[in-house]
Amino acid sequence: PAEPEKIWRKAEAMSEEDRKQGYRPPTMMTFREAIIEENAAKKLIGDQDYTVLDLKKLPASVNWRGMTYNELDDLEKAEIAKGEGGCFYTFKPEVPKDGVARRMETDVSKVCTWRIEDGIAFIETMGSEDPIENANQQIEDMMVSVLSRLLPNISVSQANQNIGWVNAHLLLAIVKRTLGWGVRIENAYLKPIKSPEEVSDAQSQYASAQFTGAADRELAEQRGIGAANAAHDLEERTLTGRGEGMKNLAESLGLPGEQVQAAEIARALAASGSTVVVGADGISQLAGIAAAAIPKKPAPEKKGAMQE
Repeated sequence: PAEPEKIWRKAEAMSEEDRKQGYRPPTMMTFREAIIEENAAKKLIGDQDYTVLDLKKLPASVNWRGMTYNELDDLEKAEIAKGEGGCFYTFKPEVPKDGVARRMETDVSKVCTWRIEDGIAFIETMGSEDPIENANQQIEDMMVSVLSRLLPNISVSQANQNIGWVNAHLLLAIVKRTLGWGVRIENAYLKPIKSPEEVSDAQSQYASAQFTGAADRELAEQRGIGAANAAHDLEERTLTGRGEGMKNLAESLGLPGEQVQAAEIARALAASGSTVVVGADGISQLAGIAAAAIPKKPAPEKKGAMQE
């Protein structure tokens, strides 16, 4: 009905001169929140529209272009009732996680391509005064009628996900509408629907925040793991160094291990902020505390000792 560049998207109202130049107002649709019930389309749209015949998927032997309205309607009912052969579409209520499953208003772009096959029938139907414009207007009205019946009951996400289902509705409705016009409907479809600019910006910011947040969390986890490993390595090296130092001290001074261990305990106590060592007595007391902290091995029994 109008080329994309001929859709009037300016803030000011479209004048009659603009219309004569081929401009058309955008087709605005209000979408609802996503509906995810298993029989969503059947509840919202009705039994007649839950499944729809896809004329493009019919076998080549079916000459649907040459059928009358009643014959085409009977064919649709038969194909839906048969439910096989892949010649019908079914609405899918699943919702992609793209953030567009909410109520919003946006414009939709619809396309119909057709050509005249019987000029006499076409003029007789459309009249001799601007018949092509008249045909375009009727086709556009039919497309808007179908879309107004389908789209306000679903979300933008669901419309894009079920774009084939919507297009099958459009093509079938227009073919039925134009039977007897002497025209051949080549195609009728809805272009993928874009979210309003503010919604698209919000989606981009959300996706960026999700990505940045995930990256920050991963980096923090890696840093935490690295810090924990470094602390563990430092503690292990410290303990190993102290053990080696105590061993070397015992060997160089010829002291038993208990005395070296007592000296290490005394050093640790002296290093703590809660211990104050004063004078020789303090040193003696500290050594006594350290010695007492070391478990004593039981003295071996003397042979021949009397036992009670």
